[in-house]
Amino acid sequence: MTAKALFDWGFPTALSDSQATALGMKRYLSGTTYNNGVAATWSGSNWTTSQGVSIPYQLQDGTWRIKFCLTGDVAGASSNNQYQNISLAGITTIAFYQGIAVYDAGAQGRGAAMSAAMNPSASTIVMLWGNTSTFNTTFSFVGDFAITAKPTWAY
Repeated sequence: MTAKALFDWGFPTALSDSQATALGMKRYLSGTTYNNGVAATWSGSNWTTSQGVSIPYQLQDGTWRIKFCLTGDVAGASSNNQYQNISLAGITTIAFYQGIAVYDAGAQGRGAAMSAAMNPSASTIVMLWGNTSTFNTTFSFVGDFAITAKPTWAY
């Protein structure tokens, strides 16, 4: 197999923004404005986003989903059973909890009890962490979840 055949998958390079969005080939950065000046912003009480990337895409049946990667800091947090809610502007999640992955940069696998999911009633990431002596305020999330429609900021 030649190098050209190995890497030439035939993806079109001249897609419109809306075509690239529907195919999941356009990324949206947190805090940056897009369609009609609307920003794809991840935010929350006591939350500061370091980096957030969202990639909405449409399935063959017309439903929408988002792949995302998010990193940020929780201010004033302690290690004693707390919740944190983080929202993405311009979306509504579907009517059930959807699990996502969370990583505590300080715990590094040393026993932090954590869970995270997309909350259907508030369209937010809800994260719970338990008692741990190796707590840090920097968290990363990654996931893929269903939404009710194309985000307002997406082309």
